[in-house]
Amino acid sequence: MRVLRVLACMMLAAFAAPGASWAQAVDVPEDEIVITGKQPGPKMWVVPDEDSEVWILGVTNYLPKGVRWDTERVSAILQRANLVVAQTEVKAGVFTVVDALLTDRDVFFLPKKQRLEQILDPALHARLVIARDKYKVDADRQERLRPAFAGLMLIGGAIKQAGLDSGKNPEDQVKKLARRRGVKIRPLQVVKGKQAIKAAEGISDAAQIACLEASLVVADRASTLLRGYATAWARGDIATLRANPPPPELRACEDELIASVDLLEKTRTKGKAAYLAEVAAGLAQPGTRLLLINMQDALDDDGLIANLRARGYAVEGP
Repeated sequence: MRVLRVLACMMLAAFAAPGASWAQAVDVPEDEIVITGKQPGPKMWVVPDEDSEVWILGVTNYLPKGVRWDTERVSAILQRANLVVAQTEVKAGVFTVVDALLTDRDVFFLPKKQRLEQILDPALHARLVIARDKYKVDADRQERLRPAFAGLMLIGGAIKQAGLDSGKNPEDQVKKLARRRGVKIRPLQVVKGKQAIKAAEGISDAAQIACLEASLVVADRASTLLRGYATAWARGDIATLRANPPPPELRACEDELIASVDLLEKTRTKGKAAYLAEVAAGLAQPGTRLLLINMQDALDDDGLIANLRARGYAVEGP
């Protein structure tokens, strides 16, 4: 049950920001990412006005264990900030997740007595078996899950083996610093857990398979994809992040999810508009505001930074 609760929470996070779960990954040579200690990054952007400023920090979900990022610049901003706007939040209590596992089992599980081996292409299933043996994933539990969730379970094992730590992710660290200074924290938008779980029923068969294939790519190259992204972020290496877009399998997963789940499309669309509104609101009154956003959503060609500059904002930064 504990494993399934974690899996359900991972799914809910995927609905808040799909890029964070599957697509936040770049390829960096293995010999370039074996680092420890405090790093000089990450880079930030600022939109200034005469008596106000809005800072933008792109964040990642994981950091290699032993790697620390330079929080001093963020701390200095928080000293004068009156608001931190965090990413979209999914409100899902323990009872919500347990209820979903008991009453909405079809969202996560295959029909009774059915197994992945029976529904997957033999070649795809063979890849899954090799990967789960490598990353020590429970075969019986995984075989009973729908493909997309079996893939998330695989990523969890790969993340652990790659030495990545989600327990000390940058967003949580910034929130902790803000609380110490008494700075108000508000999520960009809130998605109810029950609403997300209900919407997950609409994940199409094509999306299930596409996301399983994407998960296999991420798992097989976890040390270069996920670890590489986190390390480039900690170094403040924006050039590497921009030069290495997510692999096509990850984009295919995201596209299929958006095509089959209305809530996901609405959440992403509203999120983009909400970030632009937060910048405008921050500049309309004196003071300092800090926005936290998934780094990929900041850097994309149609991401926040590009949209701000296209609208004539004087964005300072990389």
